[in-house]
Amino acid sequence: MKKRTMIYSALVVVGLIIAGISFSSGTISAIAWHNHRFETVDYVKETKKVTGIHNVNIAVKSADVVLETGVEAKAEWTADKNHPIKVDVSNGTLNVTAEKGDAMIFGIIETTPTIKITLPKEKLETVNIMNTYGDVSVTDIKAKVSVIQVKSGDLDIAAVKLTDDLTITQTYGDIQIDNSSAKQLRITSESGDIDSTKNAFNEAQISSRYGDVTFKESDLTALTLEASSGDIKVLNSVLAGVSHISNQYGDIKISTKNAVGLTIDTAYGDVKVNGKNYNGSYQKTTTKNNQLTIENKSGDVKVDTN
Repeated sequence: MKKRTMIYSALVVVGLIIAGISFSSGTISAIAWHNHRFETVDYVKETKKVTGIHNVNIAVKSADVVLETGVEAKAEWTADKNHPIKVDVSNGTLNVTAEKGDAMIFGIIETTPTIKITLPKEKLETVNIMNTYGDVSVTDIKAKVSVIQVKSGDLDIAAVKLTDDLTITQTYGDIQIDNSSAKQLRITSESGDIDSTKNAFNEAQISSRYGDVTFKESDLTALTLEASSGDIKVLNSVLAGVSHISNQYGDIKISTKNAVGLTIDTAYGDVKVNGKNYNGSYQKTTTKNNQLTIENKSGDVKVDTN
């Protein structure tokens, strides 16, 4: 195992040296580690007009993906010609696929294939994006349902309006959601921060293993948030209905615009409600239907409510 690791490391060093010489001379823009060897990457830029789109399906192995609205409906992409990206439209569905991708690319001009989809500002039925390695950005899109899966890369969602569900599954990377809405939000994150600002979700189910979770200036109904390690913040937001927040390790800070009934339990940590300290637990019932339960194994809990 050690010998194999040394050989692999040596190959990487050699590849970087060759790449540096090639980049300096301007002969190539990048090299890739593929099929146990280094290959030159010959990037090709392509553009295709797309019309009559009601559904978007994107499934790629390694690329940065952008989906946004614009005047002209088109697909633009840059990829290695040895591993082409396929774009086609069938029965109102835009399909973007790339079955192969390079695990390691070195370059100074371009190091990651890119896909940019621009569509008119019309409501779509479904938006499905699956990306193994690379960032995903979705901006100013209206649709019924959206499912986004990212294994390793950041996810940025802005001004996205969904009449039904938004489902996000991410292994490694940060998630940013701004000025968006959906009937139901589901997020499963293994490692990375989740930041949500000025959003509205009738129901939100969040599962985070490692990373901070922050909601700011949002309207949330029936929030269920489960975290293993990281700080949780719900700030200047409305919590309606029955909500439950639980954490294993990390602080919890809540500030709501509305009155809520509270039940707080923490095994190791301080509890402060509206500026007053309590020893490990707190409970306050309310005649309203808004109820928040907080459980924290190790960490402080601070809550400010109206």
